[in-house]
Amino acid sequence: MTYRRRWRLLLVLFIAAFSGWFLVREVRDRRHREQAFPVVKDLGGRIGSIPFWTVGDEIRITFADRSFAREELARLVVLEPLTDRHWVGVAFRNTNLTDDDVEALGRIIPNCFIMRVVDNEIVQRVKGETSQRRSKNGKPAGAQAGGLRP
Repeated sequence: MTYRRRWRLLLVLFIAAFSGWFLVREVRDRRHREQAFPVVKDLGGRIGSIPFWTVGDEIRITFADRSFAREELARLVVLEPLTDRHWVGVAFRNTNLTDDDVEALGRIIPNCFIMRVVDNEIVQRVKGETSQRRSKNGKPAGAQAGGLRP
């Protein structure tokens, strides 16, 4: 086998391997989306994304003006596989969630960025075990009535 022929063969093998990897990655990503997005829609969430092909998308999920039960939040575990390739942010705007609820959700979906928004102000950000709380006029950020329904 000549030198030139050997390089052509290596190039063809490299292209075939890369194409196979790319195909498997796309099929896997589609499966994760098909599992996660119906759950979000079922819970009343809105999904938006900013595509950044080959690297991954920025997926934003928003839940607004509704109450959650513990078992409903547990269903959001389907979002975690999306973080293998994408940036996933989940915002809860004017919901019944407390600081502790959001921190517990951060342990369930540790690679998602979770935000709690009250009156159009982010009062808490969580990623995994890391939590940032903001207070207004010295009051605790999560001082609101309610919490999760049993």
